[in-house]
Amino acid sequence: MHLKGYVVVERRPDLIWLNHPISRGKNTAYMGFDGFRTYPNVDEWIEFSNSSIDRYNEDSWHCIELEEVLSYFNWFVRTYPDQTVNLLYLCEESDTTLPDPRFTFIGYDYGVVYEDYTYPFFSSLINEVRIGGNPLLTQFINIVNSFYLLPTLEDCVAYASARQLALKIDTSCMESAYDGSSFAPFKVFLFHYQQS
Repeated sequence: MHLKGYVVVERRPDLIWLNHPISRGKNTAYMGFDGFRTYPNVDEWIEFSNSSIDRYNEDSWHCIELEEVLSYFNWFVRTYPDQTVNLLYLCEESDTTLPDPRFTFIGYDYGVVYEDYTYPFFSSLINEVRIGGNPLLTQFINIVNSFYLLPTLEDCVAYASARQLALKIDTSCMESAYDGSSFAPFKVFLFHYQQS
Protein backbone atom coordinates (compact mmCIF):
# COMPACT_ATOMS: atom_id res chain seq x y z
CA MET A 1 0.00 0.00 0.00
CA HIS A 2 1.29 3.44 -0.92
CA LEU A 3 0.64 5.91 1.88
CA LYS A 4 0.56 9.65 1.50
CA GLY A 5 -1.79 12.45 2.42
CA TYR A 6 -2.76 15.30 4.69
CA VAL A 7 -3.03 15.13 8.46
CA VAL A 8 -4.27 17.85 10.82
CA VAL A 9 -2.76 17.47 14.29
CA GLU A 10 -3.78 19.44 17.37
CA ARG A 11 -0.85 20.01 19.73
CA ARG A 12 -1.74 19.84 23.41
CA PRO A 13 1.60 19.31 25.13
CA ASP A 14 0.17 19.23 28.65
CA LEU A 15 -2.10 16.31 27.75
CA ILE A 16 -0.07 14.25 25.29
CA TRP A 17 2.30 11.49 26.34
CA LEU A 18 1.42 11.80 30.04
CA ASN A 19 2.89 8.39 30.78
CA HIS A 20 6.36 9.31 29.62
CA PRO A 21 9.08 11.14 31.56
CA ILE A 22 9.71 13.75 28.89
CA SER A 23 10.26 17.45 29.02
CA ARG A 24 7.82 20.17 28.02
CA GLY A 25 10.48 21.35 25.57
CA LYS A 26 10.25 18.08 23.68
CA ASN A 27 6.46 18.24 23.64
CA THR A 28 6.34 21.73 22.20
CA ALA A 29 9.12 21.13 19.66
CA TYR A 30 7.73 17.96 18.09
CA MET A 31 5.94 18.53 14.74
CA GLY A 32 5.45 14.98 13.50
CA PHE A 33 2.28 12.99 12.90
CA ASP A 34 1.58 11.86 16.48
CA GLY A 35 -0.80 13.87 18.68
CA PHE A 36 -4.50 14.67 18.85
CA ARG A 37 -5.42 13.98 15.26
CA THR A 38 -8.40 16.09 14.14
CA TYR A 39 -8.19 14.97 10.53
CA PRO A 40 -8.71 12.20 9.62
CA ASN A 41 -11.50 12.04 12.23
CA VAL A 42 -15.15 11.41 11.43
CA ASP A 43 -16.55 13.43 14.35
CA GLU A 44 -14.71 16.59 13.30
CA TRP A 45 -15.90 16.22 9.70
CA ILE A 46 -19.50 15.87 10.87
CA GLU A 47 -19.13 18.98 13.06
CA PHE A 48 -17.56 20.86 10.17
CA SER A 49 -20.76 21.81 8.36
CA ASN A 50 -19.07 23.54 5.40
CA SER A 51 -17.39 20.33 4.28
CA SER A 52 -18.69 18.45 1.29
CA ILE A 53 -17.71 15.28 3.15
CA ASP A 54 -20.34 14.08 5.59
CA ARG A 55 -18.89 10.62 6.14
CA TYR A 56 -15.21 9.89 6.41
CA ASN A 57 -13.76 6.68 5.00
CA GLU A 58 -10.44 5.97 6.71
CA ASP A 59 -9.27 3.82 3.82
CA SER A 60 -9.23 6.87 1.54
CA TRP A 61 -7.58 9.47 3.79
CA HIS A 62 -4.80 9.88 1.23
CA CYS A 63 -7.29 10.69 -1.54
CA ILE A 64 -8.75 13.85 0.01
CA GLU A 65 -8.09 17.01 -1.99
CA LEU A 66 -5.91 19.71 -0.41
CA GLU A 67 -8.52 22.45 -0.76
CA GLU A 68 -11.06 20.40 1.23
CA VAL A 69 -8.54 19.79 3.99
CA LEU A 70 -7.48 23.46 3.91
CA SER A 71 -11.10 24.51 4.25
CA TYR A 72 -11.43 22.26 7.29
CA PHE A 73 -8.09 23.44 8.70
CA ASN A 74 -9.13 27.11 8.39
CA TRP A 75 -12.45 26.31 10.07
CA PHE A 76 -10.63 24.61 12.94
CA VAL A 77 -8.27 27.56 13.42
CA ARG A 78 -11.21 30.01 13.51
CA THR A 79 -13.37 27.79 15.75
CA TYR A 80 -10.59 26.98 18.23
CA PRO A 81 -8.32 30.05 18.15
CA ASP A 82 -6.56 29.09 21.40
CA GLN A 83 -5.49 25.68 20.11
CA THR A 84 -2.22 25.01 18.32
CA VAL A 85 -2.85 22.96 15.20
CA ASN A 86 -0.65 21.90 12.28
CA LEU A 87 -1.51 20.78 8.78
CA LEU A 88 1.02 18.21 7.58
CA TYR A 89 1.61 16.36 4.36
CA LEU A 90 3.07 12.87 4.85
CA CYS A 91 4.54 10.55 2.29
CA GLU A 92 6.72 7.48 2.28
CA GLU A 93 10.43 8.10 2.02
CA SER A 94 10.54 6.68 -1.53
CA ASP A 95 7.89 9.11 -2.79
CA THR A 96 9.47 11.91 -4.85
CA THR A 97 6.23 13.83 -5.37
CA LEU A 98 6.37 17.30 -3.84
CA PRO A 99 3.28 18.75 -2.17
CA ASP A 100 1.84 22.22 -2.73
CA PRO A 101 4.58 24.92 -2.47
CA ARG A 102 2.97 26.24 0.72
CA PHE A 103 4.39 23.15 2.44
CA THR A 104 8.01 22.96 3.64
CA PHE A 105 9.94 19.77 4.33
CA ILE A 106 10.77 19.65 8.05
CA GLY A 107 12.21 16.16 8.55
CA TYR A 108 11.47 12.46 8.85
CA ASP A 109 9.22 10.85 11.40
CA TYR A 110 9.43 7.12 12.09
CA GLY A 111 6.59 4.96 13.28
CA VAL A 112 3.27 3.37 12.38
CA VAL A 113 0.82 5.23 10.18
CA TYR A 114 -1.18 2.24 8.93
CA GLU A 115 -1.74 -1.23 10.40
CA ASP A 116 -4.59 -3.73 10.10
CA TYR A 117 -6.96 -1.32 8.35
CA THR A 118 -6.48 1.39 10.96
CA TYR A 119 -4.36 4.54 11.13
CA PRO A 120 -2.83 4.80 14.61
CA PHE A 121 -0.27 7.51 13.68
CA PHE A 122 2.18 6.32 16.34
CA SER A 123 5.58 8.03 16.29
CA SER A 124 8.52 6.10 17.69
CA LEU A 125 10.49 9.35 17.93
CA ILE A 126 8.16 11.22 20.28
CA ASN A 127 7.26 8.15 22.34
CA GLU A 128 10.53 6.24 22.53
CA VAL A 129 13.43 8.71 22.14
CA ARG A 130 13.74 10.35 25.52
CA ILE A 131 16.07 10.93 28.42
CA GLY A 132 15.97 7.90 30.66
CA GLY A 133 14.53 5.80 27.84
CA ASN A 134 15.96 2.83 26.02
CA PRO A 135 19.76 3.15 26.13
CA LEU A 136 20.11 2.22 22.46
CA LEU A 137 17.76 5.02 21.41
CA THR A 138 18.72 7.90 23.71
CA GLN A 139 21.66 8.81 21.44
CA PHE A 140 19.14 10.11 18.90
CA ILE A 141 18.15 12.95 21.26
CA ASN A 142 21.28 14.66 19.91
CA ILE A 143 20.38 13.99 16.28
CA VAL A 144 16.78 15.15 15.99
CA ASN A 145 16.26 18.64 14.56
CA SER A 146 14.37 21.60 16.02
CA PHE A 147 11.06 19.88 15.11
CA TYR A 148 12.11 16.74 17.01
CA LEU A 149 12.31 14.92 13.68
CA LEU A 150 15.22 13.19 11.98
CA PRO A 151 16.87 15.54 9.49
CA THR A 152 17.98 13.01 6.85
CA LEU A 153 16.96 9.65 5.47
CA GLU A 154 20.36 8.29 6.55
CA ASP A 155 19.52 9.25 10.14
CA CYS A 156 16.18 7.48 9.76
CA VAL A 157 17.87 4.30 8.49
CA ALA A 158 20.31 4.43 11.41
CA TYR A 159 17.43 4.91 13.84
CA ALA A 160 15.49 2.00 12.34
CA SER A 161 18.56 -0.24 12.72
CA ALA A 162 19.10 0.86 16.34
CA ARG A 163 15.45 0.21 17.12
CA GLN A 164 15.59 -3.27 15.58
CA LEU A 165 18.67 -4.03 17.67
CA ALA A 166 16.98 -2.70 20.80
CA LEU A 167 14.02 -5.01 20.22
CA LYS A 168 16.42 -7.98 20.33
CA ILE A 169 18.50 -6.81 23.32
CA ASP A 170 16.47 -4.53 25.60
CA THR A 171 12.83 -3.63 25.02
CA SER A 172 12.57 -1.26 27.99
CA CYS A 173 10.66 1.95 27.21
CA MET A 174 9.56 0.63 23.81
CA GLU A 175 6.12 0.17 22.30
CA SER A 176 5.11 -3.45 21.74
CA ALA A 177 1.50 -3.04 20.60
CA TYR A 178 2.38 -2.72 16.91
CA ASP A 179 3.86 -5.21 14.49
CA GLY A 180 7.48 -4.32 13.86
CA SER A 181 6.98 -4.59 10.10
CA SER A 182 4.47 -1.70 10.26
CA PHE A 183 7.15 0.80 11.32
CA ALA A 184 8.47 2.97 8.52
CA PRO A 185 10.03 6.38 7.84
CA PHE A 186 7.81 9.18 6.56
CA LYS A 187 8.69 12.54 5.10
CA VAL A 188 6.90 15.34 6.94
CA PHE A 189 5.98 18.63 5.26
CA LEU A 190 4.49 21.50 7.27
CA PHE A 191 1.88 23.90 5.87
CA HIS A 192 2.62 27.57 6.46
CA TYR A 193 -0.60 29.08 7.74
CA GLN A 194 -1.20 32.77 7.13
CA GLN A 195 -3.70 34.27 9.59
CA SER A 196 -6.13 36.49 7.67
